[in-house]
Amino acid sequence: MNIDDLMEMKLNEYSNSTSRDVVYSYLRIAEHNIFLGKFNKAKTLLKKLGFNKSIINEYILSVSKKYDDDDELMKKVFLGKIDKKKLN
Repeated sequence: MNIDDLMEMKLNEYSNSTSRDVVYSYLRIAEHNIFLGKFNKAKTLLKKLGFNKSIINEYILSVSKKYDDDDELMKKVFLGKIDKKKLN
């Protein structure tokens, strides 16, 4: 499951493009939270967007697989565990 699948589920609820853009932005934020390992924040956001528990868990699992351990260094940088100056 990816972000496009979730957007397709919400197309009927949001008729104008501005609403769809806002929902897409929130889904990207949820994906970023999953990337950082902040699953509770992502679950809360997705629940507020109207997704049920099974869809949320499936999405979190698919995003987690997408960003495997190869991105562990980037996670540490985003979380502030590695100083960005040391990377250069």
